[in-house]
Amino acid sequence: MNRLYKMGRFFITLNSVFALILLVSSCQKKAFTEPVVAQLVVTMASGDLPQISFESAGVYFEQIVFDGHRQTGGDVHFATEPDKSIGPVYCTGNTVGAIKEFDIPQGVYTHMEWRFILGDMSEAEDDADVEEESDIEGGIVISGLLNKQDGTSVPVKVIIEDEEELLIKTIAETGYQDITLLATDSYEIQLVIDPYYAMRPISLESWENAELNDDDEAGYIEISSDMNEELYEMVLVRLESSVKALIK
Repeated sequence: MNRLYKMGRFFITLNSVFALILLVSSCQKKAFTEPVVAQLVVTMASGDLPQISFESAGVYFEQIVFDGHRQTGGDVHFATEPDKSIGPVYCTGNTVGAIKEFDIPQGVYTHMEWRFILGDMSEAEDDADVEEESDIEGGIVISGLLNKQDGTSVPVKVIIEDEEELLIKTIAETGYQDITLLATDSYEIQLVIDPYYAMRPISLESWENAELNDDDEAGYIEISSDMNEELYEMVLVRLESSVKALIK
């Protein structure tokens, strides 16, 4: 009788252990799927060049793709719908532009990467805020002002062609390291565009001799795949290598 009683207690205890394991496993799985609110924004880095200053930057994306690797809980992959473009979104040196809010599963990420596929701003729906840029056939436009040697000023537009792709690793404020996302917190991921780094090698002579786009009365210097192509290729490489995603 005592033996049967002990065996019964053993089975009850064993069943309790299994139930506890299943409960812990279920809680862990739930914890790995808890969403973290992350607001993706675009901002422009500050800088200083003697001959030129930059006033604003705008972005327009055909699609945004996310690739994240976690220490535990599995990898995370998602993408926006390719037929629902995002933007145009504009920022200045003092303001950020909100691109989109994402829910990213919490966890410790050893790798967090974004792929931005640029769209064509000229295909954006009519909007009172973007009418001025509605004729821009590109995915990134950077606007600035060139101070010429004769004391006059000329507007500058750098237009990065649509269908270009930016592949960017996310970094923490303290540098490259594992990134911990907690469901109890919210985060801002800044897509930082640095026109000063991209344009630094362009000499004053090159600016002075750059081809003008005279579509409007004033005219402006356009750096694009269609105008000032040599400058465009250099700027594109430096812009792609310097743009970063900073999480705060």
